[in-house]
Amino acid sequence: MYRHTIARIGRSDTAYTLRVAIDSRLSKSDQMRLTAPVIVELFNGKEVVLPAGFVTDCHSTPRLLASLLPEYDNRTNIAAVVHDYLYMHWEEFAQDQYPHDYQIIGDGPAARWYADGIYLSLMDQFHPKGWRNRLYYAAVRVFGWYNWEKFRELNQNEKENEERQNQDRNG
Repeated sequence: MYRHTIARIGRSDTAYTLRVAIDSRLSKSDQMRLTAPVIVELFNGKEVVLPAGFVTDCHSTPRLLASLLPEYDNRTNIAAVVHDYLYMHWEEFAQDQYPHDYQIIGDGPAARWYADGIYLSLMDQFHPKGWRNRLYYAAVRVFGWYNWEKFRELNQNEKENEERQNQDRNG
């Protein structure tokens, strides 16, 4: 019903609504799926398009820290969803939003700093002076490298597989 409704979240907005589905078939019990596309304008005017069907776990928090840093915080979930998307689909985002600079930006440390900075910026936008914002940010700076590297490897493997399939089809 809402699949074609697009939410647009601007850089001056202070509230947002996400349409999500909780689905017992997802691979992890803390995941949810967007049921409608969302366009999020970033602090620098660039846009992230979160597609319907995108799966997120919001703030990836170890259970041990869940009382201090909850996985779900309605004020800052959008920051976590965008951050998850940027970590998973950095190459696609960067090539779309920075087509002339992608070779310079690449997918290394500067790209990860950018994605993590977006995370903090969106948390501050929707929950100004939230004392947890800096803790969430520190956690992704310290521990996020593992997921960043994992998704870079997965994306590179996907790209190589696509290239092999295209070569096989073409001769």
